[in-house]
Amino acid sequence: MDGNGTTPLHPAVEAALIDAVRTCQANPSTPTPGGRKARRLIEEAEEKVKALFPIGGTPVFTGSGTESVSTAIHLALLLRPKTSTVPHVLCSCVDHPATYSTLRRLESLGEISLGVLPIGPGGTVPAAALLAAARAEPPALVCLIHAHNELGAVQDLGCLGELRRKAPGALVHVDASQSVGKTSLAPLASADLVTLTGHKQGAPKGISCLFISAGLTPSLHRIPPHGGILMCGGGQAGGLRSGTENVPYIHAFAKSLDVIGGREEGAMGFEALQEHHRAVCGAILSGLGDLKYGVNVGSDRAGASNVLSLSFEPVPSKVLVAALQERHGVTIAAGSACDAGGGGKPVASRTMKNLPGVSEGARLATVRISCGFWNTVEDGKRAGEAIRLEVRRLREEMNICRQANV
Repeated sequence: MDGNGTTPLHPAVEAALIDAVRTCQANPSTPTPGGRKARRLIEEAEEKVKALFPIGGTPVFTGSGTESVSTAIHLALLLRPKTSTVPHVLCSCVDHPATYSTLRRLESLGEISLGVLPIGPGGTVPAAALLAAARAEPPALVCLIHAHNELGAVQDLGCLGELRRKAPGALVHVDASQSVGKTSLAPLASADLVTLTGHKQGAPKGISCLFISAGLTPSLHRIPPHGGILMCGGGQAGGLRSGTENVPYIHAFAKSLDVIGGREEGAMGFEALQEHHRAVCGAILSGLGDLKYGVNVGSDRAGASNVLSLSFEPVPSKVLVAALQERHGVTIAAGSACDAGGGGKPVASRTMKNLPGVSEGARLATVRISCGFWNTVEDGKRAGEAIRLEVRRLREEMNICRQANV
């Protein structure tokens, strides 16, 4: 129940990956029969990504969501008109570390000025706050997270048209790593740059994609042919990302889109997958029974379909996560795996610290439960029952300890 941390490989994706590893070993930049076959697989994958964005554009496959985000930020800064002023960038206070830390580093180097936007009780940036910030200091770049990795809240992108009127030169990057198969992708059409991440959608780790909208395509000629955006080299990916393409992983990424789109035999398809997520989440809540808990945001039809953000005071989230894994074999998360620095920290996550209206106790007791195609409704019920048992046990133990210390 930690699909937002990573998903297992979908069987159809695994089969496609293994087949490509075995049969497609040539360099796609070579004019040999094997190289042409590899190139075709890349081009087919590009077309499947483009199908998500009817307005057209250019997909660039990368090695991770973090690389895609960093590429998007640096590309936006490369394409801005050359002036003597330091470019201003806006992001939210709950952006993924790939965005937030990159921007903080650029700020520390004096390469940008950074405005950090607050979130509302719903876990997203209010349109009024974004527009007011853009009016006060027009940004060169705005970074937003679409489906939030911890909360499941989905950012409303409907104000981007008004944003462009107030800041005509602003580019918008949207991190949609957690969006595919969990919420509608239609609003992403209003973004200039979009990050998608393979291992959040049934593909392997090590493959992601940055989609560059058609509106930016005419400006891409300004990137030096072998300069790339982050790495100089052979000029692959149309000169945007040097380095020999990882064809099997690109093929697997495309196959995951086929699965989520219902184009593979036995695949649920987008709408059915979202309903499946909701059924599993409903079973989890049913399994909790009469247990008292707090609901944060995103846990409704307006949020990502697969996420529950719940707090079980006064039980520390990391204690509950460990107990569930050790005693029941149930895996949930105390927050974002990417925000934990590997071992994690005994404090509330940056996201929870910035979520208004939540007590410190609730912040420290919040867990993320995120399901996926591999989970059944029965899995959800079993997880809910395990949580109910462990929370009751831990609350009782904590109460005994408090009484003993009185």
